[in-house]
Amino acid sequence: MDTARILIMIATYALSIIMVVLTLPLLRGGARPDRARITEPVPGAGTATYEYPVQRPSAVVHIALGILFGGGILLLVLLSLPVVDDLRAAGVIAALALLSIGYGCYSLAAFRNCSLIDAPTLIAGTDWRGRAVQIPHQEIASFSATGQRSSVVQDQRGRKLRLNMNWFSAPNLALYLLRATAEGRFPGKRPGDQRELRRGLNRVQSALNFQCAEPLREVLLQGPAANPAVFRRDPAAPTGTGWTGPEYEAWVGAVTTIFWS
Repeated sequence: MDTARILIMIATYALSIIMVVLTLPLLRGGARPDRARITEPVPGAGTATYEYPVQRPSAVVHIALGILFGGGILLLVLLSLPVVDDLRAAGVIAALALLSIGYGCYSLAAFRNCSLIDAPTLIAGTDWRGRAVQIPHQEIASFSATGQRSSVVQDQRGRKLRLNMNWFSAPNLALYLLRATAEGRFPGKRPGDQRELRRGLNRVQSALNFQCAEPLREVLLQGPAANPAVFRRDPAAPTGTGWTGPEYEAWVGAVTTIFWS
């Protein structure tokens, strides 16, 4: 075994141990509650505290973790055997081993720490490091898909909450974003254009892995963003807000009823 291969093997084992050691503190903590108490604003009544279920990654993640760590360990064992003579092959095996163990450590921390609370007026959760973020719906400044079945929601202060839609579901957030888009809060490049509104609704579907049924889409397309002349609005209110009147209340009721039906 030549010196270069020995150095590759030592570096790979050392980095693997470092990743595991750095992950261990993220796995500590007490029992994970199934429900959490959230304080929400109540129009005209200050605030109120409600209890909501806490979503966590499915236990199926254990299978993926076993595959990742098992594959990484096998690659580490293979790297130490004399059957691999080529230096380039040893480098590839080392890289694959580090990738498997590194992603396995990340997934293990995410499984232990990630959570989501999908409340009617806010979204709250913890990331893979256990850091908590709570974003009221009214403070959402942007949202976007970051990959297949993953998205990020950002508030007006720059705080971000990343959502893995393979693990979680967020119907309350979906309803808010669909309605807010149809009200013009996220106007896109051509405010008031129905085609732009259709693209906005598609962005919500893509970000939250949510399929908007055709009856719901039809009602959303009748909203203030595409038909501002039909609804009354406070001109001093921020963009896409301040809608009032019986027409608006009837439209909101129709959207809510169809969404939950």
